[in-house]
Amino acid sequence: MLGPLRHPQVFTTPINWRFGAAPFALLSFTAACVFTVRSTAVRSHWLAAGRLGAVAWYFLAWIFLWIINPHAFALSYSLTLAPLFVLPLGGDGETQTARAWLGLLLIPQALHAFPVAASQIGWGTFLWVPLAVIAGRDALRNLSEAWIPAGRLLPFFAAALGVGMFVRCALMADLGLARLRESDSLRLPGAEALWLPES
Repeated sequence: MLGPLRHPQVFTTPINWRFGAAPFALLSFTAACVFTVRSTAVRSHWLAAGRLGAVAWYFLAWIFLWIINPHAFALSYSLTLAPLFVLPLGGDGETQTARAWLGLLLIPQALHAFPVAASQIGWGTFLWVPLAVIAGRDALRNLSEAWIPAGRLLPFFAAALGVGMFVRCALMADLGLARLRESDSLRLPGAEALWLPES
């Protein structure tokens, strides 16, 4: 328990909050307050659309790393979206408890990023993924019942997921091949398979 308190004595890596994180947090807090007070069908549709927009934004960040790193997105923006993912839409009562617990665990877990904001950001924000999956599914169901039949939406989302996975895998393969081209074998007994950059 005391180990993490000694991290600042070794080294620190400050968090790089992305552009607009503070105004976005204020906007999200305002929206959560409005959605809490207004309990109507129109509110639930707007909330569902917002959830799907956030999931799509994260999905694009995951595929195209040059837009924004997905861990940076999760820390800078998704924490402030957690209340919108926990608020009930209506008809999503079966997942309400799971979403509430995920939201409650996600927020303090983000403290893993202090005081060393490196891979700890991933550990501190990974609960965002199951929360987004559950809340996005509920939002999709809410909107499909109101506007578009679910049968028309599901093939579109399945195709988008498939294309996204292919693009991401292709990018990762290209990155691996580039690192392999820039590296050289270690040439030590028992470690011949290690290829390291010249630097």
